[in-house]
Amino acid sequence: MEPDMNEIEKTYRKRISLFKDLLDCIDNERDYLINQDINGLWASLDEKAKIVESIRETGDYIKKIAGNEPTYQDIPLKDRSSFRELYRTLSNLREEIKVRVVENVSFISETLDFFHDIVTTLTQTGAGEDSYGPIRNNLREFSHIYHSEV
Repeated sequence: MEPDMNEIEKTYRKRISLFKDLLDCIDNERDYLINQDINGLWASLDEKAKIVESIRETGDYIKKIAGNEPTYQDIPLKDRSSFRELYRTLSNLREEIKVRVVENVSFISETLDFFHDIVTTLTQTGAGEDSYGPIRNNLREFSHIYHSEV
């Protein structure tokens, strides 16, 4: 039994639409990260989870009606050109999503490194050469200055 190619094509188009929604969601996530909008970020994560679940459902549906994920050879010759374009669009969207996710992860990592450096600088326990104020060993030399200031 040959799978219903119209139904598969319709499902692929829905899947492409979901991937576009996911790409938009990831773009919004980047904006929320930049603007430090935590509420928007949480909402975006919830939306992203729903979109990913819908993508999984469409994949399962395609496997159900086609018996498995159809390959290029499984598609009748008359339908191959339209499916080639659908595959290409879906593949491009997947690659774009990967790039954007890597950018977001890099931004988060760089931000966390920056905050880590700030916290480390502020919480250093020993006074070094580059810190403000006298070194502990030389405190006696400067003590008269501190006493007169008090």
